[in-house]
Amino acid sequence: MPSKNKSGAEHREKLEKLFCDLVKTSSPSGKELGIATHLSSYLSKNGVPNHFDNANKKTGGNTGNLIAKLEGKGPTIMFVAHMDTVEDGKKPIRPVIKNGRIRSDGTTILGVDNKASIAALLYAMQEIKKEHHCTVISVFSVNEEQGIMGASSINIFPRPDYTFVIDGSGHPGTFMNEALGHSSFKIKIIGKDAHAAFAPETGRNALKAAGHLITKQKFGSYPDGSIVNFGTISGGTRTNIVPGAVVIEGEVRGRSIESMTKRLDGIKSALAEACDATGCGFKFYGDKDPKQPFSVNAGSQIAKLASKASKAAGLNFEIHGLKATTEANVLCGKYPNILIMASGGANPHSNSESISIHELYHLKSLIISLIESASL
Repeated sequence: MPSKNKSGAEHREKLEKLFCDLVKTSSPSGKELGIATHLSSYLSKNGVPNHFDNANKKTGGNTGNLIAKLEGKGPTIMFVAHMDTVEDGKKPIRPVIKNGRIRSDGTTILGVDNKASIAALLYAMQEIKKEHHCTVISVFSVNEEQGIMGASSINIFPRPDYTFVIDGSGHPGTFMNEALGHSSFKIKIIGKDAHAAFAPETGRNALKAAGHLITKQKFGSYPDGSIVNFGTISGGTRTNIVPGAVVIEGEVRGRSIESMTKRLDGIKSALAEACDATGCGFKFYGDKDPKQPFSVNAGSQIAKLASKASKAAGLNFEIHGLKATTEANVLCGKYPNILIMASGGANPHSNSESISIHELYHLKSLIISLIESASL
């Protein structure tokens, strides 16, 4: 009989190999079909029923969300992990293992975000399928990194009793009960082209209006926790032409719809003032699909389950807010009993991204502990 230590080592090696296989499989946003097919095959070989939905009709990608379900007794627990990464897929990812930590070779990202979550979920479902447990649903979603959020197409009925979105840096055992809402916008300032030397007085300088707006507008964080950013600005045609058009794109984030609306109204007011001062016009294009803020009480039923499961898995439990927008923001309207849970790793979206094998294993163990705790 193998010792428990040896058995644990074997599990770690298998989980490590699974993760490395996943990061080698390219999955840019909108092009997740390769990884989705790989996951579906893996699940089927391990006796886990799965199917695809039609989220790609909304996202325009080449596949929908992959949904796996293990029937059980008692409550239903759902896990969500997105399949796409920020890499463009043009350069292969080569994982390197050194001193118990997995990194890329330094020329690409690694893809901990979010393939650590996927690997842990796959392995957990493989382990629990032979045991008595509650009903477990795992959703491997598409197009999270581009903000299009294939997760918004998830339509599970009856509603799960508990939903965990596995995403984000932080040690396993860390949970997030708040995430900022997000609304993007585009501004077009409309002036009038004119030759800068022959007749500059006949023009209306859209860049000057943009300068007025930028001077008036406060950027960054506000006391209520909302955030304003202008991310891109473009306009003009040549150095000898008064610029007749400028386009600015940006975003607001906030802990409430009211704070986000207030920030957008402030931008519109400053924009109108800038255009009045320069004789320009403008068009303001709001977000057709804003993401609502997400918030769950830190003393809620799901938070208590997360605390109990973390302690049972030997992990320190933490809960706090998150200054980001996640799939929980588009799911909380349908599934209010929801938390975000950290997947481990460091330096996401960079060539120095990494994760320890211990974190990967702890994440898998925490998922199983959540299922076991929910099953009691």
